[in-house]
Amino acid sequence: MRSRYVTWAELRVGILVTVSVLILTIVIVVLGQKTNIFTRKYTLKTILSRVEGLTVGAPVWLAGVEVGNVKKIKFIELSEGGRIEVLLSINRSVMELIREDSVAIITSKGLLGDKIIYITVGSKDKKHIEPGGTLPSGEFTDFATVLEKLSSAISKLSDLSERINAITVELNKISHKTETVVSKIESGKGTLGKLISDEEIYNNLKNAAKNLNSVVADINSERGFIGKLLKDPALYERLNKASDRMNSFVEKLDKGDGTLGRLANDEKLYKDLEETTTSLKELIKDIKENPKKYLTIKVF
Repeated sequence: MRSRYVTWAELRVGILVTVSVLILTIVIVVLGQKTNIFTRKYTLKTILSRVEGLTVGAPVWLAGVEVGNVKKIKFIELSEGGRIEVLLSINRSVMELIREDSVAIITSKGLLGDKIIYITVGSKDKKHIEPGGTLPSGEFTDFATVLEKLSSAISKLSDLSERINAITVELNKISHKTETVVSKIESGKGTLGKLISDEEIYNNLKNAAKNLNSVVADINSERGFIGKLLKDPALYERLNKASDRMNSFVEKLDKGDGTLGRLANDEKLYKDLEETTTSLKELIKDIKENPKKYLTIKVF
């Protein structure tokens, strides 16, 4: 049998094929690791009222770790709640972490990144969600909403800071005025300054306090009119009766009883008295001016 030699061209082809297969294998392995092609998965679904630009193939994160992707998005008819069903393809290795109180939320990847599904880790005392089960959904959060809330909070903090600055300014003014007042008081200026620094004023106030104490002592010992008035029941009763009689007298005046009552309330009587007084004044005036008219002297 005749031996056959491999030509250089055939060798190059063999090397090229071998390298290509090797590169293809590496690419498949790398892509498999990134896309989890060789990882066992299971499907969960969640119901949303809106998807905010979420697309098929979008990453699914569990506590910040990518564990799957969005498999399908479709509209459904429900009487209440959301109306968009999102199917999630998730690695089986994290099944025990996704439980009945876990929540699926749409959020943004980075500041201006694509939309993703973020799932929270469930509690240990809750059951894990079986394949095909429904995962509760939460409120959509994106960076724009966070920025808006943050901007509002910063605005409120700015207003608060301005108010605090204004209060600080006012407190500084009050402090300055207080220092001025204290300085005047220490130097004996003004009423308080004189009151504190002038010994004569102090002695006068001291004497006034003594006199006041003396008056209070007299009252307590039933001396003087005020002391008797406060301590003597009989004097109090007499004054009370006198007050009652005065009230009765005033009531009679208001009703027109008695001479003074009629005088105060009878307009005709008042006018008659006024006319009589006027006539009397005129008579007196005429007598002064013409005394001979009224006085006649006869000599026998």
